[in-house]
Amino acid sequence: MPAERRARPADAAKVQRWLDVVAALLRRSPDRLTFVELAEQVPAYGRGLRSRGDERWQESAVARMWERDKDELRALGVPIGVYPDAGGNRSRYGLETHEFYLPFVHSLDGTPARRTGGPPGVSMVAFSPEELAMIRRAAGRAAQLGDPAVADAARRAMASVAHDLAAFDPDADHGETVVGQPLDPTVLRTVGDALVKGRRIRCRYRSMHRDVTASRTLEPLGLVFQLGHWYVVARDPGDERLKTFRASRMSAVESLAPNGAVAPPRGFALAAHAASREAWELGDGEAVTVRLSVAVHIALGDLPGAAPASAAVGPRARTRAATMQVRRLEPFLRWLLAFGGEVRPTAPRHVVQAFRDLAARTAATYGAGS
Repeated sequence: MPAERRARPADAAKVQRWLDVVAALLRRSPDRLTFVELAEQVPAYGRGLRSRGDERWQESAVARMWERDKDELRALGVPIGVYPDAGGNRSRYGLETHEFYLPFVHSLDGTPARRTGGPPGVSMVAFSPEELAMIRRAAGRAAQLGDPAVADAARRAMASVAHDLAAFDPDADHGETVVGQPLDPTVLRTVGDALVKGRRIRCRYRSMHRDVTASRTLEPLGLVFQLGHWYVVARDPGDERLKTFRASRMSAVESLAPNGAVAPPRGFALAAHAASREAWELGDGEAVTVRLSVAVHIALGDLPGAAPASAAVGPRARTRAATMQVRRLEPFLRWLLAFGGEVRPTAPRHVVQAFRDLAARTAATYGAGS
């Protein structure tokens, strides 16, 4: 017991020393400090230097203490950097704020943020409501894996997001309105049985775009797993156009009595169809043809599903036109935004306006210009 009592003050002293080191390096970031300059702000080091003299610090126990502290802090994830001085000797130390602090979390829907600023160099990251819902759902699934360490990490991650977003509830279940109902396993069994037997199905389906539930009769052609969800590739009877229905939005699925075998269209290959699907191509809504202006140095192969609408004309031409088929507008516009204006919609009008609105909200969130 006496030995244990003697160990506690030493442990507390080490933790205090570590906190002093981190605080001193962050306070002077992005400056690089010599150890003598650092020791002026870390009392435990300063006392050791004063007892030996600044010029002899490298020979002292305080130097060995600093090396141990630096290695242990790095092992804990504190990225202390070692940098050269004017003579090329690696004798300066620093801690970058953007490597130490997590970025501030903001929401694109205007949810109030608890933090609007912080140390220089700390970045911000913004999520859409759908992305926040998926993050919450992923954390919930991670917590159910049975690994206490993973569950604790997921809980801490959600607490971090909730710390930044005042209205974010890490325990709320918004799957009904954002990510869909949990998948009923009987849906896949019934659809699979109908596929094997070449039958139509009837189901209740909640549409992705209008959020309306209605009875549907479909001719299923295949099941695919994409972007974390099961989808049924199907068509309406008498309509050759293929659509993609999220299985988790289906309920009361039943296989109908034979009425002629359901035959796929000529040349249909489920693997090829699934491989070509992007997030904006999935869904049960009608496809919209979006016309794009594309910088000439961007290959159309970088735009999945794009069809050239015209070639660049004349030596001064900087753009060319292309078209793409879009069923889900929001993920498509977020993807376009990543091109930094070099790929942008020019028609139809409502798509152009939605793109401009998204760009304006994103610029406002990150403090960028128009």
